[in-house]
Amino acid sequence: MANQFASFNQTSVLSSIPHDPLITLASNCVRDFFGPTVQLVADCLQTRGGSSTLPQIIDTLNSKLDNKGRSDERIEMIRLAKLCTASSSGSPSTSSIRAALLVLIQHSIVTYTKTTTKTNSKKKTIYRYRYNPERARILPRYPRFVEYTKKALGETAAALTEEFLLQGRMRTVDAVEHTVEQLKQKQPTPSSDRYTYREAVLGSFRRLVLGGFIKQVDEITDDGEDEGETEFQGTEDVSGKTAFHDKDDPATVSLLQSGPYKNLPPSAVWTVNIQMFHDSLRAVSLGTLVYEMYGHKVQFAGSMVAAALKLAAYKKHAEGLTNCDSQTLFSTETIQRYLSKPVLQDLEKKPGGITVNLHKALVDLSKFQNPRVVQEIEVADGHPEDAKFQIATSRLVQYLQDRIVNQVILDSHGEIAARICSILKSKGSLESDAIAEAAMVPAKDTREVLHRLYRNNYINLFNLNQGKQHNPANMFYLWSVSRTKTLTLVTDNVCAAFCNIRLRRQHEVEVGKEWIERQEDGATEENESEVDKVKFTRFCKGMERLDKAALNLDETLMALKDY
Repeated sequence: MANQFASFNQTSVLSSIPHDPLITLASNCVRDFFGPTVQLVADCLQTRGGSSTLPQIIDTLNSKLDNKGRSDERIEMIRLAKLCTASSSGSPSTSSIRAALLVLIQHSIVTYTKTTTKTNSKKKTIYRYRYNPERARILPRYPRFVEYTKKALGETAAALTEEFLLQGRMRTVDAVEHTVEQLKQKQPTPSSDRYTYREAVLGSFRRLVLGGFIKQVDEITDDGEDEGETEFQGTEDVSGKTAFHDKDDPATVSLLQSGPYKNLPPSAVWTVNIQMFHDSLRAVSLGTLVYEMYGHKVQFAGSMVAAALKLAAYKKHAEGLTNCDSQTLFSTETIQRYLSKPVLQDLEKKPGGITVNLHKALVDLSKFQNPRVVQEIEVADGHPEDAKFQIATSRLVQYLQDRIVNQVILDSHGEIAARICSILKSKGSLESDAIAEAAMVPAKDTREVLHRLYRNNYINLFNLNQGKQHNPANMFYLWSVSRTKTLTLVTDNVCAAFCNIRLRRQHEVEVGKEWIERQEDGATEENESEVDKVKFTRFCKGMERLDKAALNLDETLMALKDY
């Protein structure tokens, strides 16, 4: 029987073996966004580890993709089984490898360092490249960043953020012009004047920069005077050199040189601050968590926690504060600008006004200990505006992660297994009889669940011998849970599930390519029979379920790994 998945190949010859879920997911994301050649170069850098030069990358690819060391029978077997499609076409050219490196550098997935040496009055520059799989894993999260920007700063800021995410890094003028063209396609107007579009985009650009969502980075440059290897030759369109400044729009340049936009140099290169988006999304998630736990006891508890965490993110990324205490400390006055208008209006209507009611609510939140939400650092009796508070961010994140781990164990191994893990976490190492008594479960069932959890690496077993002789009848068997080990295991499982969902969706897209093309063409009768209509409806519902599952898994992975 022929293998129906033989033509579906989403890995390269240098993919992670043994398969690390995080590295495999990063490789799949790179292939999905940039193609197989870029994936091959990224996997080569990951395989080599550390930093590598361009000749080292080329040598590694040539050695892995060379067919000379294989027999004719082996090559024929690989061709028939379609196990290695890249080897049939030979090694990529040097220009393709350079282009792939530029794409990865453009999107901050690969960083490079430049070393200049002088020998016999000659100067030589050597570039070394380092791959960051954690950055590649965030590529499917771009729509989430755009949606958050749309809710927080408006559609124009969302369009500008989307342009930055698609291009990786851009010059100021290029970003403004690309966003203006995008807005004109979405919202065409009878007037041909784009001046209002430019002002709106520049205003959003300024708010994103001041808010810390966009940061300035260095240009991708090449020293043309060096007599060594030239790695970025012919990449002026990516690096944004001054040779292209003559083509800039004069109206945009004049706006940037006057008014409130003087802090946006026309030739500066910008990129999205991913960590700022993660901190902002963390603020929303922890605010929702606090609302679910204590919202019925303290009004606006979730909104206050989210506002305080957004203020901390602003201090860290926009103001550049490095001291942790300076970032997290806040007062009732400083968090008011991050509270929504309905919350401020309700607080203002209460006796005492906004400041007094905010102080009272924060003091009430500081009384909760499991988990701790707020800590009152400076007490100011009679002067609520001078009191200082601090959000227990690490404890809230740990509580959220523990709840996710408990839910994963509950779904995969049942309620008794989740209960046993919670008991071991709170009481430490216990014997099976003590666990059965605490969990109120028969000893036989408890031992079965314990061994099942042990086989899946969720719990640990420690054997304690009473004497010098090894006698199993006289040994103590203590069971325990390691939070770090369990969290790592659940993270790998979630990451593997996310990667499998993405592979399934990519395969379904290839299977339903005809339906997708027919819909994009705008055909009125896209299905010829009732059977085709039913199949097309099932295909759409299946794709929708896969997309929802991918979004949920990515959100879970973000809470486990990036918070």
